[in-house]
Amino acid sequence: MTHLETVKQLFVAYGKGDMETILAAMDENITWIEPGKASSIPFSGTFKGKQEILKMFGIQSQTIDLLSFHPLYFLENSNRVAVVGNDSAKVKATQKTYYTDFTMVFHFDDNGLIDNVHVYMDTEAIAEAFAPNAEAP
Repeated sequence: MTHLETVKQLFVAYGKGDMETILAAMDENITWIEPGKASSIPFSGTFKGKQEILKMFGIQSQTIDLLSFHPLYFLENSNRVAVVGNDSAKVKATQKTYYTDFTMVFHFDDNGLIDNVHVYMDTEAIAEAFAPNAEAP
């Protein structure tokens, strides 16, 4: 399976909630970087290893309801695959919805496993959706 096919398979697995398939494609020492500050976006930060990746996905499922998730196109270059798309979600605590474009870059090691994922997206829109409404003076 090519790197491109692996990443496309991951997006299908994510849509089905199939964490087993997702984790099987990852190196044990994977690093996953989600932009933003944890104080304003609970699932942001640098996650190392499969257990931390599971923790990050768990935080996402506890804090947001994903409304849409659309990879628009995939770009492959040697040991990297970039995915450009968009998504929207409702924050459970505030009931606010955000929409953002994203780019996800997957890096593969020499064994064909993903050892690094770096996500780029509009963290301001996400942080605003997590921010509680301002109280009237």
